[in-house]
Amino acid sequence: MIDIILKKKVLLFLIISFWIILEYIMLGPFSYMEIHDTGDQFIPREISLSSEIINNGTNYWYHLMGSGVDRLANDMVYPHFTTLLFVVFPGWIAYVIIVLTQIFMGGYFTYKLTVEYLKFSDLSGIYAGCVFALFSTNMIYMQMGIAFFPFVLWSLERLESFSPKRKIVLIFALGLFYSYSSSLVWTLPFTSIYLLLWFVLVREKTNYKYVIHLLLFIAVTFSLYTTEIWSLLLNSNSSHRADWGIYADANGPISVKTYMQSFIRGLKFLFVIGYVPVFLIMLSLFIVRFKNSLFTRISILFALSTVGISLINLVRLILIDQISFLRGFHFDRFYEFSAFFGGLSAALSLEIIKDRFKGLLIPIRIGRSNLTWKASNILIFTLFGLLLFSSLKFKMNHLFTWIKHGSYTANYNSEVYKKLSEKQDGTPFRVATIFNIKNFVLHPAFANAYGLETVDGYINLYPERYQRFWAKVIEPFTNNNKFYYYYFNYWGNRVYLFHLFEKENEIVFKDNYRLNLLSLANTKYIISRTPIIEMDLEAIIVPDKPLGTLSMHEKVIERIKENIFGNKQLFVYENKSVLPRFFITNQVKTFNNTEDLLTSMSLASLDSLRQTVYIEKSITLISNINITKHEETSISLEKYSPDKINLTVELDGDGILVVSNNYSTFWKCRINGIESEIFPAYGTFWAVYLEEGKNEVHFYYDPPYKVW
Repeated sequence: MIDIILKKKVLLFLIISFWIILEYIMLGPFSYMEIHDTGDQFIPREISLSSEIINNGTNYWYHLMGSGVDRLANDMVYPHFTTLLFVVFPGWIAYVIIVLTQIFMGGYFTYKLTVEYLKFSDLSGIYAGCVFALFSTNMIYMQMGIAFFPFVLWSLERLESFSPKRKIVLIFALGLFYSYSSSLVWTLPFTSIYLLLWFVLVREKTNYKYVIHLLLFIAVTFSLYTTEIWSLLLNSNSSHRADWGIYADANGPISVKTYMQSFIRGLKFLFVIGYVPVFLIMLSLFIVRFKNSLFTRISILFALSTVGISLINLVRLILIDQISFLRGFHFDRFYEFSAFFGGLSAALSLEIIKDRFKGLLIPIRIGRSNLTWKASNILIFTLFGLLLFSSLKFKMNHLFTWIKHGSYTANYNSEVYKKLSEKQDGTPFRVATIFNIKNFVLHPAFANAYGLETVDGYINLYPERYQRFWAKVIEPFTNNNKFYYYYFNYWGNRVYLFHLFEKENEIVFKDNYRLNLLSLANTKYIISRTPIIEMDLEAIIVPDKPLGTLSMHEKVIERIKENIFGNKQLFVYENKSVLPRFFITNQVKTFNNTEDLLTSMSLASLDSLRQTVYIEKSITLISNINITKHEETSISLEKYSPDKINLTVELDGDGILVVSNNYSTFWKCRINGIESEIFPAYGTFWAVYLEEGKNEVHFYYDPPYKVW
C-alpha cells in the first residue's frame, strides 16, 4: 500500500492535503475556519455576493459595508471561480473546496515542477511540495492566484512541446483559466513579475519568442479585469489610500523607526517556512558559496520575497512623489511567495547536503544492536518528521483559534443575526459591531453574510471622506489609545468600533464612540459581546449567560456550544435616536474645510444634525440659494437596490433631501425626469435640492466603466 502511494504522487499529495486541512473538514460546518483576511472579510463577501447575484442580478455598488462602496474597486468580481462555488454550494462546502484545491494544487505542482524541470530527486520534490502546502494555508483571500502559480509555471514549460499555433491557443486558454481564478490586486501584478523572473532568471529562457509568449500570457490574465482596473483608477485618488505613506500602519508616519519595522517584518517573512528550512538554506549557502548557479538564482527570489520587501519599500519611499497615484498599493506583497521559493530553496539545499554527505555513515545503538545509518537518510527522516511536528503544532493553534474565533456555523448560522436580519421590512437601516481583540471577537463582516447593511467593515478601498468621518466616530477611543489612532488613521482598512476591555462587565459608550454620528449614519442596531451603558441604546436581545459573567472554563464550554449552534452570547441594542436613511432639512450650515465641518458635527446635538445640513462653502449650489421653510414632508421609498433608489417626496416648501449613503461622483440623480446635481453633505454622505411640491426622485449608480 505504501509503495503504491509513493509511486502515485497524486494520491500521496491528496493524502497530505487532507491531513493538512483535517481540522477544516472533520466536523463539517462546525469545523475550524481561518479568520484573518478570510472569515472576517472574504467569506462574508462571497456569501453576500452570491446572494446578491441570485436576488438582484449584476450591480456595481456594494451597499452592505461601510455605508456603501464601489464593488469592483474592492476586488469583488464576478464571474469568478470562488464566487461561482459559493453560488453552487453551501458556503462551508465552497470554503472547504477552495482550501483543499489550493493545498493540493500548490503542493502537487510544486513537486511536479521541481522533479520534471529542475531535476530534483523525488524526495526533495516531495519536500518542496510539502513545505509550500503546509506553510501557505492562509491563501483564501487571494483566491487561487498563489496556489495555482506552480501549476502555471509547469504548464508553460509543457507548452514548449506543442506546435506554434496550438501553443498560442493553449496560452490563451491557460491565461483565461488563471485570470478567472486569481485576484487583480492581490496576486496578478506579483505573479506576472515572478513569472518573468522565473523563466528569465531561473530557467534562463531569454529567447525573444519565449518572452513574447510570456507577455501574451500576462496580457490575457489581465484582460478579464479591464473594468476593475478602470474602477480602481477612478476611485483610488479619492480613497482612504490616497495619502498612504511607505508604511501606512499602526506604527505611524514615515520615519527611520517605521522603516526599520518594515525591515524587521521582512526578516520575519524569512522564517515563514520555519526555522529548519531556513537553516538548511544557510548551511547550503555555506557549503556551495554561490557556486551552485540554480541554488543562487532561486535563493535570490526567496530573499526578494522576504527581506527584499524592505528594499522595495525603500525604493517606494524615494519615488513616492512620482508614483503618487499608486501610493496606497501594497508593493511588498511579494512576501506571499515566500513559502513557494522558500520550499524550493530548502529542497535544493537538501539535494546539496545529501550530495555532500552521501558517503557518511552514522553508527546507532538500539538496545544490544549496533546499526549503521546513512547520514542522508537520517536527515530526510528528520526533516519530514519536523514537517509532521509543524503540522501538529498548527493544528493545536487552530484548536485555540476555533474556540476564540468560532466555526463557520458559529459566525454564519447564528439565530441572533437571523432575528436581526428579519427586521428588514423594506426600510433600510445599518448595524454596527463592537470589536475587541482580547475577547471572543466579533467582526462587522459577519452581519454582511446575513444580508445586513453595516456602517463598519473590513474594507480594501473606500472614500477618504468616510475615513475622516469614522475617525470622528471613534475619536474618544483613539484619543486614549495611540496604537489604534495610528492603526486607523495611517492604515484604515478596518473601519471598526475598536475596544480593549480591562473589565468585561460593561462598556460606557460615550467614553469610546460618538452615538450622534452613528445615528446620522442610520445605525439602528449595535451588536456586542459585552453590556453597553448608553441612555439611547435599548437592549432587545440579551444572552442568558453573558460571557463576562462566566469563568474561563465556562466561557470555553459556551464557545464550543456556539461552534455547533451558532453565536448566541450576544447583546443587541436598538438605537432609539437613529436617523432615517432619507430625511429632509431646510437649514444649511457651511464650513471652510472638511476638518472644521467634522469637528462641528462631532460636537453637535442630534437635533442639530437632523435639522441642519452641514456642507463646505465650496458647494456653491446650496450656499447661493435661499431655502424656504417647510412644515410638512413625506418620503415614500418606491425602490431600493444596490444601484437604484426611487423615492417620492412631497413637501410644502423648498428643502434638501439627505441620503446617508457614501458620496460618489458616479451616483446620478433625476428629479421629475430632469438631471439634478448630487452634492456631498455632512462630509461623506450626499444630498439633493428639492423644490416645493411632489418630486419623483431617481438615484442610480452610473460609473463610466459600466459601458463594458
